[in-house]
Amino acid sequence: MTRVRPSTIIAGLGVVIMGLAPSLAAGQSAQSASLVGRVADESGAAMPGVTVTLKSPALQVSQLSAVTGAEGDYRVLELPPGVYTVTFELTGFQTSVRTDVHLTTGSAGRVDAMMKIGALSETVQVTGLSPVVDTVNVAGQTTLVQEQLRSIPMGGTMQEMLPLAAGLSMQTKPDVGDSNLASRSAIITYGVVLQATLDIEGINTVTAHDADTAVYLNSFALEEAQFKTSGNNAEIAFPGVAQVAVMKSGSNAFHGSARGSYENPKWQGNNVTAELAAQGITNPNPIVDPGFYDYNFDLGGRIVRDRLWFYGGTSQQSVKQGQIGFVAAPNADGCWFASCGGTTPGTTAQSLPQFNWKVNYQVRPTTKLIASQFSAVKHHSTMGGAGQLRPLPSTTFQRQPDQTWKGEMQSAPRNNLLLDVIYGYGGYHTHYIAQPATQVSQYGFPDGTDVKGNPSSIELSNNLVYGPNESVQDRPQNRYELKATVTYIPSEPHLGGTHQFKIGTTDDWENAGTRVLEDKASGDYQLRFSRGAPSQIVVYNFPFATSTNTLLGQAVYVTDTYTLRRVTLNAGVRWERYRNFYPEQTKEAGQFSAIFPARTYPRQDVLTWVDTVPRVGAAWDLTGNGKTVAKASFGIFGDTMGDLYSNAFNPNGQATQTYSWTGPCLVTQYRNDTFNDTSCDVTPQFLATLPSLTPLSATGGINSVINPDLKQNTTSEYTTRMERELIPNVAVSAGYVYHRILNNYNTNLQFLRPYDTWIPAAGTFADGLTGSPVTIYTYPASEVGAAFNVLKAANAPTDRPDTYHSIEVAATKRYSRKWTGAASFWTTKNHRWITGNSSGGNGNTPQSPNDDRFAVDDTWTWEARASGTVNFPMDISLSSSYRAQSGEREQRTQQFSAASSVLRQGSVTLRMGEYGEYTAPTVQIVAIKATKRFGLGQGRFFELNFQVFNALNASGITSINRLTGPQFGLATGIVSARVARFGGGITF
Repeated sequence: MTRVRPSTIIAGLGVVIMGLAPSLAAGQSAQSASLVGRVADESGAAMPGVTVTLKSPALQVSQLSAVTGAEGDYRVLELPPGVYTVTFELTGFQTSVRTDVHLTTGSAGRVDAMMKIGALSETVQVTGLSPVVDTVNVAGQTTLVQEQLRSIPMGGTMQEMLPLAAGLSMQTKPDVGDSNLASRSAIITYGVVLQATLDIEGINTVTAHDADTAVYLNSFALEEAQFKTSGNNAEIAFPGVAQVAVMKSGSNAFHGSARGSYENPKWQGNNVTAELAAQGITNPNPIVDPGFYDYNFDLGGRIVRDRLWFYGGTSQQSVKQGQIGFVAAPNADGCWFASCGGTTPGTTAQSLPQFNWKVNYQVRPTTKLIASQFSAVKHHSTMGGAGQLRPLPSTTFQRQPDQTWKGEMQSAPRNNLLLDVIYGYGGYHTHYIAQPATQVSQYGFPDGTDVKGNPSSIELSNNLVYGPNESVQDRPQNRYELKATVTYIPSEPHLGGTHQFKIGTTDDWENAGTRVLEDKASGDYQLRFSRGAPSQIVVYNFPFATSTNTLLGQAVYVTDTYTLRRVTLNAGVRWERYRNFYPEQTKEAGQFSAIFPARTYPRQDVLTWVDTVPRVGAAWDLTGNGKTVAKASFGIFGDTMGDLYSNAFNPNGQATQTYSWTGPCLVTQYRNDTFNDTSCDVTPQFLATLPSLTPLSATGGINSVINPDLKQNTTSEYTTRMERELIPNVAVSAGYVYHRILNNYNTNLQFLRPYDTWIPAAGTFADGLTGSPVTIYTYPASEVGAAFNVLKAANAPTDRPDTYHSIEVAATKRYSRKWTGAASFWTTKNHRWITGNSSGGNGNTPQSPNDDRFAVDDTWTWEARASGTVNFPMDISLSSSYRAQSGEREQRTQQFSAASSVLRQGSVTLRMGEYGEYTAPTVQIVAIKATKRFGLGQGRFFELNFQVFNALNASGITSINRLTGPQFGLATGIVSARVARFGGGITF
């Protein structure tokens, strides 16, 4: 693991701070809000010299002030989100006061004022006119304030906030009452999986080029969360959603809470229809004893009044539940599929204890120091792909500590200059083990699953696995991040307008390992059967306990927010450099050391990408009153290859060799041939011959060559949007978003077996559903041998980009008149090249004509969201949320096997029809929550709440087995059934 020395950090901070000269500039930090506006007299003439004063419980000081400039304009930056009172004062004029001004994370609220002649003591007060249209920023964004996070019925993890934002969805099935606890899913932004930026207190928690984060945390400690889904400026590196999550802070007044909730298995319904019951499904996700529970305690307040404040909290969530088609033991006939009847259902236990704290220190009026930390430990009893095709004994047991922490300095040496420096960490260390005896002894594995004679196995005709998980890994994943920005606002207009300049830098040190710490007792191999007959053996290079990979990322960006009358231009440019390598490391000897010998590998640079990308956007206040704004933006976004890209080339990473194997069988007590319900392990005599045999295929770093000319994949984004304030506190919007992705790449192309050399395989192959003949391609006999099993990364041709057209409409109602709400709908037209070997190969980078079969997704998808809260008399409130999405688009596949003389590459999966040939029904989820508060005096309240998730007990199917065979058409994913939850708490 690459360690960052404290001296390096201090030196780096010094270089950044000294290098960012005051003549350069930056904007507010992403975690704060700002307020802008113009003050005029009754004739409309600008009024310079007006004192603008802001007060709010969110401020840790008593008040903040600014003075209007020559054009009557003012700006106040780095405001914590909250509800403000804004006062405008000038001698000879009546005082103007605006109350209940709501400012949210990342927003630039606008409050204009008209001053009337009169005595200063005369006051004109206007209440409840909060800005709902952002006239400065062009990003499409959704902000969830603390009241929404508490009131909307939803799961408690941070991941469950994302589907509440317009334009965002997840690849997994919708959560129902924390049914997805301690799980993660790729984030879909306007129909496409894009690299996301998930900041928590300013530190990005996305690692390894994932489309999500494996830093599992809940949302109980958050003050606000903002999600910017399009139109992001040069401060944001990637094209996916940019999340800004802000932890609560302490203040001069002490405040805190104690809350908890519970779901009993008896409070859950059953949403299995007659059609699903005919497939052997009894309950998709039954909660089992002890059920679900969560609790959280937090406290914040002052240490030194007006100088030093603290906030801290602790929480835990836990659930034990079943899973559709998930089996712990076969029936009496040896069938492992739930559809057979008589199988033993498997259960999953998940828990997520968490601790968090934050300290704010006002060193002097112009300087603030902030430190914070989230820490959690995820426990999951059935990782590794638990489901219909992977029963309990073949899963892994997981324990994963994860955390994110930061130290931050904010300083404003002058009224128009702001410096912000953050250093922190986001990462985790995952520990997997094969299922231990404590989990599986009652199912015939008294010593756990990884024992001699119980080999990892798979039946190719249906992809059912057996035995211990084939690759039990240990995964440290670390990301250290340094960010520094300088904001400069010229005191005089330039080029006819006002400017807000920003220069910033982001430096990341990432390192990760995907390790196997020791040989498997069952053997470092997986046996493959074809309709019960021995077919292939895959051998692994275990152990590789010191494998590690490193990514160094640097970025510098400059932005200018230029306002000329009613138009604000957001222009910027970003320079990035990503350097990926693996350091020197040593591989140990293992079971197959004759194939994968022990040795020391020197340090190796793998890939470096450098890019400079532009971003530009414009917001036009059409009427000049901040109520109707037209927006447009264009941006090119680069990408990172991630620290684990080099793992594909690291000779000390996982590698495999696949050989033909037709027996004989070594009979043991374990029935690993699931097709015949018999025992068939490989013999020691056959294993001894492997070094002399020619493998069918190979994977891993020792079988890969580096392509230093691999191009960086890029995303071009175009957006247009219209936003309109219909009435006070109510806004509607409509927008269009276009994404075009170039230079997608595949790291597993066998470049010594080029596309045009593949030939039709001998023999007869037929469609298992229609009986029609099928042509399958294989490489020629002249390309047989280990010398050709060499992999190389390659970009997709320029004529095979992915494109996505999205249209969105949305409405928001800021809290007033005792209710708040939001609704959105968007639809996306896809043109996507299908990838993934299990999906029939990579359509954008075809290895052979096999990959060109039905290789494009040209479907439409849509999503809808709505949520709202109404407060009634007697401190009773009712909240609800609605989520709907188009049914899953699916494509039939089929797996073919034949002798190695016929299919020289081994078994082949082909796409057998157009993508979208099959469509699952629409998925709709409704949740409701009722709350009653009881006042206890002195600002203390006791609360009782009742929630119902999936209130209509919908049974939406989220995935279906489309592999041609006996399980074809069977549901593999269904939303969880209706469940009730009771909760309560005290706040003060």
